[in-house]
Formats: sequence, structure tokens, C-alpha cells
Amino acid sequence: MIKNSQRYKKILIISNPFGYGPTGRAIDVARSLLSKNLYDTKIIFGGSGLCTEIFDVKNVKILNVDQRDEEAVSLLIKNEEITHVISVLNRFAVLAAKRNGIKSAFIDELAWLWKKIPKEHLLADRIYWIDVPWFNKMPLDRVKIVSPLITIPYQSRKQNQILFGLGGICNPLCSDFPTKYLDLVAKVLQGYRGQSKIVITSSIVIIEYLKKKINHPNIFLKNLKHTQYLKRLAESSVHINNGGMIATMEALGLKIPTCFFLPSNLAQYNFIEKIKEEKMVDGITNWCDIVDIQNEYLESEKSFISYISILCDKVLNNHEILQLIINEFNNQASGRNSYNLLSIYDKSKKNIDGSQEIVNDLITNWRL
Repeated sequence: MIKNSQRYKKILIISNPFGYGPTGRAIDVARSLLSKNLYDTKIIFGGSGLCTEIFDVKNVKILNVDQRDEEAVSLLIKNEEITHVISVLNRFAVLAAKRNGIKSAFIDELAWLWKKIPKEHLLADRIYWIDVPWFNKMPLDRVKIVSPLITIPYQSRKQNQILFGLGGICNPLCSDFPTKYLDLVAKVLQGYRGQSKIVITSSIVIIEYLKKKINHPNIFLKNLKHTQYLKRLAESSVHINNGGMIATMEALGLKIPTCFFLPSNLAQYNFIEKIKEEKMVDGITNWCDIVDIQNEYLESEKSFISYISILCDKVLNNHEILQLIINEFNNQASGRNSYNLLSIYDKSKKNIDGSQEIVNDLITNWRL
């Protein structure tokens, strides 16, 4: 049990470097906590790499730690006298909290995806699953289903700009750099025929790689903090992403027409397939629309990520399929193939977003 020598509570927020998604949700929770003006509570964000790359919440202390090393997180908890841990899809943080005898919360934005909820995802004192229209799991003890975690500090001010958000792409399940996937992205972008400006956003290493591959007068490559990304999104007339659920909902919160590029991981693949099942999209939006998919690669995130390079090779070596994707991208960028997805995310159902629901619940249960 951690003994806090100070009179205030110290909350450690920690995410998972699986692209940018988990950290984006950690940012939303941090902002919601700060909005409550909890005078006797300090907030710390622990992380490294992709997790700290986009974190931009003022008045939150950032501490460098390998967020996937239980020992390192446990040591940080001890040294900083942490009293509570909020984890976004990071089982190591919950295990470290258990080891130190302190309370923890686990936010699982992909609960709808798992065929069986991983046991490590059920260890926290408070557990939050994100609601989507096709959610069909019964909540368990300590589980609360909440609205999507969407905090958008801007109003839509559409300009003649297209935002293509690739997310962080890199993740801890694959040590290989996603060269083939990025080569495909570059080929498609080089085939862009429109006059509107396209802003491509991703992690620092991804943007640096693409800068070497893309030479187009209307394409601009940027690494943006989360708030900067949302500002660009609010200024865009069309939003394209590779199947990120929260990125899609952020765009829908601003009523920005949204399209999908080929996904870079299994969660994105399954999200797009769910959208297709709801009859909300058509055209070339997923790998299975252009090539035969071997089902064994759909069994786990790790196996699918290794499969991406094979799929990219099939496309890059087939001029006809590649041209189909280039044509689809040009249609999307023009706004002709954007989709009405607002039924996925309708804020009128609830008057607060999921991060506020979580924070309100924690204030009550943790007596913050």
C-alpha cells in the first residue's frame, strides 16, 4: 500500500502506444479531470514514445516511463506516491496498481471487438466500456458502459482542405517498420488529381518517411499534437482516416464528411466491417473489397498486422487494383464518396461525453 506523505491525491493516467487512439482518450480524461477543479488532486501522465508525442494537456505533469513495463510503472507509482491509476487499454498499469495496493480504473474502448474480454482487462476496481450501436456484451460487475470519449474544443469552420489522418500506425505488437503500408499510401497520394490541399497527419517517424516518398504540390505532411489535430479537423471539408473509431467519431462530432482508407490493423479492419454491416458505406473501404483475405489472419491483432505487408505487396504489384484504389481516393477527396455516419455517434442521446461520465463516476466512487 502506497503511503502518500502529502495531503493531496495523485492520479496517474497512463495509455498504450497502440497508435494514437488510447492516448487521445487519456487526453480527454485528463481534461475532464482538470475541468472539475479538484483542489486536492494532482494529475500525472506517464509514458514515452507515441504516448507523449501528442499529449498536450496543460497543468498535467508528464513523466517518462516505459508504459508497457510493469516494473517501471510500479516504481513510478512508489516514487511519486501515486494514490490512483487510470489506464486506457494498458494492463501493465493495472497490474502495477494492484501490486502497490492502490485503486485503478481501466478504459476499454475496444470491448466491442474482443471475442472474449481479456482477463487482464477485468482486474481494475472500475472498468469502462465504450458504447457503439453494435455493442452486444452484457456488462459485468464493476463495468460501466459510457458514451464515446469525444472532447472537441472547436466549432466546425470548413475550408477547402482535406484532412487525411493516419494515426500513429506503429504499435508494440510489431517491431517492423510499416514500410509496405506507407509505400502504398505514398503511391496513392502521388496519384491525387484534385486541387484542394490535403494535410496528412501521423507520428514523427511516419511523416519523415513519407516526406521522402511524396512530392506533390497540394499535399502537406504534419505531425500534430492532439489539440492541433482537432483544430485542423474542424477546418476540413472532408476527413479521411484508415478506420480509427475515435478519429471517425471526432469528425462526426463536427459533422465533417468522412471516408475510409485501407486499415493498418485489425481493430480498424473490424470497425470498417461493422460500418459496412450497418449499410453506411460502400465502395473500396477495406482490404476484403479488393483481395481475398485468409481468415486465419483475422484471429488476432498480431497476426493481422504481420499480414498487412503481404496485402500491400498484392496491391503494389497489381496495377489494375492499385488504380482502383487511387480512383477511390480521388473520389473520396472530392467529397463524392463521403458517408453519412452520424447514426454511429449522436450526441443528442446524452448531454455529456464519455470522459465526463467516467470522471463523474470516479469522483463518486473514489471520493475525489
